[in-house]
Amino acid sequence: MRLNIIVIAFLSTISVYGQNAFFAQHTYAMPESVPAKIGIDSYAIVSLLYKNQKLVRADHFISSLLFAKYPIVNHKNNRLTLGLVLSKNNIKGAGKLTEQLFSSTIAYSFNYKKNAGVSFAMDLGLVSKKIDLNDIQTGAMWTIENGFDPNLSSGENLSSNRLIYPKLNASLYWFENDRYK
Repeated sequence: MRLNIIVIAFLSTISVYGQNAFFAQHTYAMPESVPAKIGIDSYAIVSLLYKNQKLVRADHFISSLLFAKYPIVNHKNNRLTLGLVLSKNNIKGAGKLTEQLFSSTIAYSFNYKKNAGVSFAMDLGLVSKKIDLNDIQTGAMWTIENGFDPNLSSGENLSSNRLIYPKLNASLYWFENDRYK
């Protein structure tokens, strides 16, 4: 029984950070992973990130991200913070996938004791994804006699190449500041 409690306590303290290959800057765009995290600090941040990465064959992954947060109210360790994320991700090559995101966040945080507090946040955004099907290659375009034949039908019955949808994210974040600062 004691060993089970120790194992559970140990496992509950492990932090795992995963990176999506299509959007790997979650560390710099806090509202995308934990919206309430923008409310714990009393300073403003603006960051602009650009990433250009070669993928398989001639494909390229190009990503740009603008993140900003500003505490509009900061009174006696109570904060109301606004955040903004704009991002554009492209995979250039066959299929040309494009993803655009606009997201705004509002977070409220308060300290319930000298070095610890709680932050609540709501994140609302809009995501647009588009794929260009002109250069796409599928298994239906392969024949035993001729190999790959770009004149054959792709075999895909896609009614739309664009998807737009809203994004809603809410979070609660408990934090503790360094006691020895």
